[in-house]
Amino acid sequence: MGLGLVACGQGNVPSDGPSDSDLRPKGFAAPLTQKAFDGLSPEERYQVANKLLGTLWRGVPVDSFFDLSRGLDKPSVAHEDFLEQTRRALSEPLSAERREAAETEIFGLDAQGNRDPEQAKYRFDDERLPKQEPLARIVEYPLSRDMFAVWMAHFLANTIMFSPALEMESTNINDAQRVMASLERKITDGQSVREIVRGHLPTLSRWRVSRSPENHALEAFELYLGLFDTEEDSRKGGIACKDFYLTDEDMGYELVQTPFANSRPQVILDQYYITNCDDLYNVIVSDPRFMPRVVEVIVNYLMAGRSAEDRLAMVESIVKSGPETFEDIFKAILFSREYLLGTRRVQAVDENLFGTLARLKWSAYPERGEVDDDIFRRMTRLSYSQMYLDNMGWATMEYKIGRQPDVPMDALSFANYHKAMRERVLLQHRAYDGNHSEYPGEHGLFYRRDTEDLYSPLASLDLREFVDYVFLTGARRFATDAEKAELLDLARQRYWVREGDDASLEWVDDNRADDFARAIFDYISRLPELYYYRAVQ
Repeated sequence: MGLGLVACGQGNVPSDGPSDSDLRPKGFAAPLTQKAFDGLSPEERYQVANKLLGTLWRGVPVDSFFDLSRGLDKPSVAHEDFLEQTRRALSEPLSAERREAAETEIFGLDAQGNRDPEQAKYRFDDERLPKQEPLARIVEYPLSRDMFAVWMAHFLANTIMFSPALEMESTNINDAQRVMASLERKITDGQSVREIVRGHLPTLSRWRVSRSPENHALEAFELYLGLFDTEEDSRKGGIACKDFYLTDEDMGYELVQTPFANSRPQVILDQYYITNCDDLYNVIVSDPRFMPRVVEVIVNYLMAGRSAEDRLAMVESIVKSGPETFEDIFKAILFSREYLLGTRRVQAVDENLFGTLARLKWSAYPERGEVDDDIFRRMTRLSYSQMYLDNMGWATMEYKIGRQPDVPMDALSFANYHKAMRERVLLQHRAYDGNHSEYPGEHGLFYRRDTEDLYSPLASLDLREFVDYVFLTGARRFATDAEKAELLDLARQRYWVREGDDASLEWVDDNRADDFARAIFDYISRLPELYYYRAVQ
């Protein structure tokens, strides 16, 4: 093989081709069209809508998707042009005013732009703020390019490619701050995948994970090229980077460059001459295996339930389409027919938690169980909380190899996952019934704001339709006839419904619609579909 000379400057990193913020691949990664989406049954469309938005920690409340005035026996979809509207929303940046309003809502900004915890919607820990801020922004920002950038940055910071590996003694929370800030800024600025990785490789946070010149080279081959048998190449890469070293704990794990640079060219991967670390970095991001590997890492998470052959087909289809940015890659997967219709996988904890809360019309007012204004602290800091992600094997930016592509479903991890969803979300009906003066909307899931009056569209539903309303909210599907029969019997026994009195929700004694819903949610919490994205076709 011929030997290629690699330029030392980062400015010579090759481009991946013309940027296209709305890349639409062909073949296996072909997008689901709006026409094909409209051809699905109403129930299937609701499932697909919640798979797409659920992946982005969003959810579609039943009354936003269906026209409840027509009932649910023959459901009518009120949401038109859903896929294209969502795609456009993810491409549109927030105005400065809307972004400032969201920041003020989350953090309580005063007139000078300083944070005022007394006015903030959520409470945060100073020690774990870099873990908690991204969660709040993903949840609270309107669906937009700004929100998408934070979501992508957080996703990537939990993969093997960018994890700050906070479990290691050589890293600290400031590394999480640096990695997240850099990713979010560069994604927002439209930098290419190659530019972002090229900029990340020489950083202190990356060196704190790799820790030695030879291991720095070895991990670069593994993380970004998918090469796991590079002992000789890693040794040569270590020679090229020998003027760098990481200090020990007493010196604060700082990156130091000495004047003793390598001057003898090394040949790596059978074809590239490198002399210094810059050369090594440029080889990594210039190699033809780079883009397939990056796409593969992302596909392995989002399509974890698919076969190796299907995931490879998705990778090849996306790479062939010429993506340049992370935005290209994520949109290609998220809007593909194969993802939206053909993929069944376990929902990540954060996807399920916030997707379900959104469908429940949750609001984080204080002292409402564990889904209150402390929720992000509970997820990342308070180990005694059932919301603590570490107990579910899903810690934020902790693992050196990133989160597992397959959501942990071992007995302990899933037991904690199940308890959090059942006991702290579905059974905490005060958090979503809307019967609270601080609730921001006109109504909750069942009642009008700060009243005992039913949300008016529900009053026209009969008891069977109400069961469907709750099932769609929790399980994203209609109840079966057998389930309805059992639940109707429960309603007659527990909520004083007389035989034949199930024509409307006025059957419930003392406005106990939320109590009946809580019993249904208790049943739903034991169903597999609460924890899975279903394959529609």
